[in-house]
Amino acid sequence: MVLPLRTDIAYSGAGGKLTQAGVEAIQGQFNAQAATSAATAAQVATNTADITTLQAASDLFYRSDAALAGANVTTAQDVFAEDVTLTASTVYEYELAYSLVKTAGATGHNVRVFFGGTATFNNAYRSLLGTSAVGAGVFLTGVVGALGYTATMSDNVNISGTLSNANSMVHLVERGTFSVNVAGTVIPQYILSAAPGGAYSVSAGAIFKLRRLGASGADVSFGPWA
Repeated sequence: MVLPLRTDIAYSGAGGKLTQAGVEAIQGQFNAQAATSAATAAQVATNTADITTLQAASDLFYRSDAALAGANVTTAQDVFAEDVTLTASTVYEYELAYSLVKTAGATGHNVRVFFGGTATFNNAYRSLLGTSAVGAGVFLTGVVGALGYTATMSDNVNISGTLSNANSMVHLVERGTFSVNVAGTVIPQYILSAAPGGAYSVSAGAIFKLRRLGASGADVSFGPWA
């Protein structure tokens, strides 16, 4: 560390020894430098914490670690065990992927997917790829599904055909954007057209990712668009 010399005091006296004023000046400068370094370190720590907070606020992510058992009912059922509350007047991008699996009940039914919750929306774009399969341990055998889009978050889209096999699977991959009007929860849900006689479970590893893009009411862009 190099300290600048003050011009208003004499650092050395008789015999080249430091004067008392010189000692006090050097000590004062060391103390000031240490305080500045501590303040800088504190500011760096604060900035790092702010960046971490902003990243956490911008990116929202949920992954289920275990299967979530549903019920043999015809009312709406949640895909995840927890909900997320989103901010008013904000545009979000999202990705959603999960599988529903059951091994009992042969009453014919279809599976519809939608978003519940308390938030309201200015507009939305949902692009869905849904498939269903029947048979124990099969992978997309006898596929029936849906590929398309809807502009309504609460629109319950049929992504299966009529399923009447005890062993049935339904898979959904969905992505899109939506503009929140009034803040509230946004809950991925599914509903069955009839009680099959056995409940579905959401397989472990289901994911729901969201990212805040900007304020609602205008186009959102990043980069040199012109």
